[in-house]
Amino acid sequence: MKQLTTTLFVIVALGLGASALSAKPLSKIIREIGLTPDDYTLLSASGQSLYDTSSPRAGKVVSWTNPDSKSHGTARLAALRDNCAYVQHMVFPKGAVKSKEIRTRVCRDANGKWVLQP
Repeated sequence: MKQLTTTLFVIVALGLGASALSAKPLSKIIREIGLTPDDYTLLSASGQSLYDTSSPRAGKVVSWTNPDSKSHGTARLAALRDNCAYVQHMVFPKGAVKSKEIRTRVCRDANGKWVLQP
């Protein structure tokens, strides 16, 4: 889970642009999005609950909320293809009205473990 969360941070940072990544530390980029480390833990767990199951189903949506930070969001299993799961996260940092989108892709490795992909 810790590796998944760390990799998710990198994907989010890359989604914000390579220049932002090279100019700012990752922790600053994450703070600028407005999500806390606990928010990312909840976000990651919600996505994982969609694909790391005996019967994953594309289109399924789960919600998460962090009462401490007031952040919340949804994770939707957008697709399952080629041993990979594509998850679309819509997050509302600190109770924001406008959402931010984060897309992730995880694939099973040779040992059957889910690994976050760039």
